[in-house]
Amino acid sequence: MNDKILTVEKLTFVEWLELELNQRGWRPSDLARAAGVSSATISNVMTGSRNAGSDLCRGIAKAFGEPEEKVFRLAGLLSPLTGPDEDVSFRELHDLWKHLNPGDRQVLREWATFRYKTARDSSPDD
Repeated sequence: MNDKILTVEKLTFVEWLELELNQRGWRPSDLARAAGVSSATISNVMTGSRNAGSDLCRGIAKAFGEPEEKVFRLAGLLSPLTGPDEDVSFRELHDLWKHLNPGDRQVLREWATFRYKTARDSSPDD
């Protein structure tokens, strides 16, 4: 998953769709069904005959369990993220965080604190 997070911004929307379909073992018709659109709509986007609109992006986000913002950016409906505070990894982690129960959030917080302290303590003094 880490490789996917690091490379997703370099992919075109169609490349990303193909990657997601392959990783899930889905056909375009499976995506169409899950997204609530026709197979022709997915086919037209994947062949470049048409661009994905906002309704299709919402359906794809729901079908893949991805944040809408991510799908909109990949489809070119939102501007790319810029600057250090707009890190895609952070936004994806934040979205995952929102879906965790309180116990899992505590485990993640403890793990992140441990990793931070380990990295801080092992780095040479400036």
